Amino acid sequence: VSVNLFVYNGINRFSLGDDGNHRIRTAYVLGLKTIPLKISKIVDFQNVNSWFNVKNGLYTSEEAKQIFINYFNYSGQGAYV
Repeated sequence: VSVNLFVYNGINRFSLGDDGNHRIRTAYVLGLKTIPLKISKIVDFQNVNSWFNVKNGLYTSEEAKQIFINYFNYSGQGAYV
């Protein structure tokens, strides 16, 4: 299952990548305790200025940081408000 790794203040969190939710649900139904993961992307808070949407001007680095923190802390809607 492809996952994204989010890194912030020494804490790592995973989120599903583009797919995999059906495989995770199936593993759960089958009672599997572990499943193999593949890290497809690492999003490190310290590298905000190299993020695609900051580099292309869609977000300022401050806006991107706020979106990241909201997402990382499971708060907000993922968009800058």
